[in-house]
Amino acid sequence: MTNATDYAPPSGDAELNEMVRAWCSAFMCTPEIAAEAMASCGDASHRRLVEDGRVVACASLLPTGQYLGGRRVSAIGVAAVAVPPEARGRGAAGRMMQGVVREMRESGAAIGSLYASTRSLYRQSGFEQSGHAHRAWVNLLGIDVRERGAEIRPLDFESDFDSMRTLQREWAAQRHGNFDRHSHFWRAGRRALKSGGECFGIFENGTLTGYCVLEQERPEGRRDRPGPGGTLNVIDRA
Repeated sequence: MTNATDYAPPSGDAELNEMVRAWCSAFMCTPEIAAEAMASCGDASHRRLVEDGRVVACASLLPTGQYLGGRRVSAIGVAAVAVPPEARGRGAAGRMMQGVVREMRESGAAIGSLYASTRSLYRQSGFEQSGHAHRAWVNLLGIDVRERGAEIRPLDFESDFDSMRTLQREWAAQRHGNFDRHSHFWRAGRRALKSGGECFGIFENGTLTGYCVLEQERPEGRRDRPGPGGTLNVIDRA
């Protein structure tokens, strides 16, 4: 029997479907995309808040690590906090986060992290802003690269994934604050490749020493015909 307020993993397909519906509304995505994202998080990661028999909030807790001073520190990434439209404005997200923070503390993880869509909710739950996200634009014609010592080859994201993941971990460990990625964090690269992006590896003496996932963004009105122009987005690299 469900308690009046119950924070726990979802029990059964009905509650998972309610979570998908909340994701679709909160993140403006299709049920197919929501289901794919939930699968990448892993079944064990999902949590929901049920009140009076209805799912009123949900989230996913991703076990991961964060590199600080060259050492991997245990962490939990909080992803996809969502509230269905009919439950909004009643404090459900705050009560959901109380359960999340309590579970993180009980797990023994040293750090909890998330990408906040709103500051007030997460500050009330004990989070504080840390770090920055940056985006840079560079004129490709202004990059004057003459060195051609390394070899560049196309990579297959799936068959070469283990080598890419190993390289990314080595690269991340050298940079303060980077994550030891949960499988969910690799979705951006996979989605870019499904929409026409490309993955390249940099090899020196036959060893993979770098990779990048690139996606071309065509200007409005010219997406269906060839020609110059547009933006080359670096989706991932190490």
